[in-house]
Amino acid sequence: MTKGIQLVTQDGSSTVDLYDGTLIYRMDSWRTQTDADGMIVESMELVCRNQSDANIVTAEDALEEMKFKAERWHSNVFRADSVWLQVQHSAEETKRSLVRSIDVKPVARGLYAPYLGATALFLDAAITRYPWYEDDPDIIGGSISTAGVSSLGGTIRYNAISGDLPARIRTTRLDAVNGTAIVNIDSYWIGIRPTNEGVSGFVPLWELELGSVTGPDASVVADSAASGGSAVKVTFAGTATMEPRTFMEIQQVPGYNSDHMIGEYLVLNRVKADTGSTVNIYMKHGFGGGLSFAPSEIYYGFDDPNYRLIELGFVSVPPYGNRIETTPFDVKRFQLHFCAERVGGTGSLYLDCAILIPSGYIAKSSAGGVAYPTTRWITNEDYSFAAFCESVENNPAAFVHLETSPDAWGLPIEGGVIVIAGEQGTVSVKDDTISAIFNYTQRYRMFKRT
Repeated sequence: MTKGIQLVTQDGSSTVDLYDGTLIYRMDSWRTQTDADGMIVESMELVCRNQSDANIVTAEDALEEMKFKAERWHSNVFRADSVWLQVQHSAEETKRSLVRSIDVKPVARGLYAPYLGATALFLDAAITRYPWYEDDPDIIGGSISTAGVSSLGGTIRYNAISGDLPARIRTTRLDAVNGTAIVNIDSYWIGIRPTNEGVSGFVPLWELELGSVTGPDASVVADSAASGGSAVKVTFAGTATMEPRTFMEIQQVPGYNSDHMIGEYLVLNRVKADTGSTVNIYMKHGFGGGLSFAPSEIYYGFDDPNYRLIELGFVSVPPYGNRIETTPFDVKRFQLHFCAERVGGTGSLYLDCAILIPSGYIAKSSAGGVAYPTTRWITNEDYSFAAFCESVENNPAAFVHLETSPDAWGLPIEGGVIVIAGEQGTVSVKDDTISAIFNYTQRYRMFKRT
């Protein structure tokens, strides 16, 4: 049987027991609906019988205080005392759902008017909550952590976690070093991909010098600053207008498994240009042998002599998805084409590598050139976000701009792979490595699963 249904504040300092308190819900009155915003509305009749006026007033005041706190938390970002509907059953551990609002209306029932002096009170109540439950804060959540992850598409694999909704990543902590020296990473890209068909053969870092360097004025040259020790150099000596300069297929990526590469990605390109030269860079994608390739984005006006990570748009591998009728088809000939034109100066462009950041669950941040050693991302109870840098533990030193995907920032429950990329304020350094800690809380649509 049910052990408890309560309204509680975040820290547990205030509680209204709706199962075994002064005001309790009538067993056959509970109704659950979904409102136009996707919130869950729990409607019920609350009953207080055979109580003194003083007890009735105390119980109603406590309920009104919860109503006030829930509304104040959502309207005032400087409050920490959120309100939760907490449920515990003998068959499951405590779970709770964030309360958006509480509506209470005194009503007459039979001989009882909605006034004092009758030793009873009846209330129509509606509790609007978020459409998921989370673990009680006293239950230790999960954590994924590792060190030494490459800033050029390093990966972290994780196993399946409990719940039936993506877990809320409460906090993310990112620190970077180069060897033993602490470095300040200004921009991060982190994408999380479910296991799908597998992750052991998923390779997010594509060394472009291993592809097909067949475009005009393009050749492979040694470059100690390049991730693999070589890069594709485009001189524009013969053709300065926009042309395909090099391409790479999945089957040219060492260690690939075609099925494991299936997914949707944001493509980062690590590039630099000779001092005084300005180029536009353009990516297309499709299958080898095809006459048409889907365009992505053009990066206009690149002119940095240091290697930088630039976004060239989103791709789907394969473009038609992965349904039952298409699974037998091998996607190993899926290609990325890199096109470029020079619009200023007389120098060359260097294409080092491409990094595939999973885009289903993706977040990226930028400190605007004022980064400090530690970057933190916070996901609040209502999925609002905060991000900042620290120079000293628990002392924010700079604001960080954080963007997340429409599907929100979370951990798919079936397990998967986390891909990380990052660069310092003015340069992407190939030997920078990142330590990452992801602290998460499991979520449930209805019943808590272990």
